Amino acid sequence: MVGPKGFTTKVTELDLRPGGKSRYVMIGPDGTEYPVKGVFREVVPLERIVTTDEFDEGFEKVVNADLPKGIVMTVLFEDLDGKTKLTLRIVHESAEDRRKHEEMGVIGGWNSSFDCLDEFLATA
Repeated sequence: MVGPKGFTTKVTELDLRPGGKSRYVMIGPDGTEYPVKGVFREVVPLERIVTTDEFDEGFEKVVNADLPKGIVMTVLFEDLDGKTKLTLRIVHESAEDRRKHEEMGVIGGWNSSFDCLDEFLATA
């Protein structure tokens, strides 16, 4: 699993089917661990994945912030003449939660993750 530049990601659970759970820990350059969990709502091979994504137990200990509630994330895959277009849609429960998430750096983190994915795919 790819994460933001300088981070590693350890997947501890991945049951990729509707109702299946995921758990992963993003590990920062300084060794700080950021645990996350989710439940897959929809899995359509080669088309889309819909999952919840929320901070897992212990996250609040490493981030001194008023954490937003979890999100629903939709990942769309589209075939473009042998290449895959990936679209990520994130839905928050409220505008306030969206603001909190953005202030935590979620946009920059995802952009960095996509940059890392591009680098990985270029060497694959």
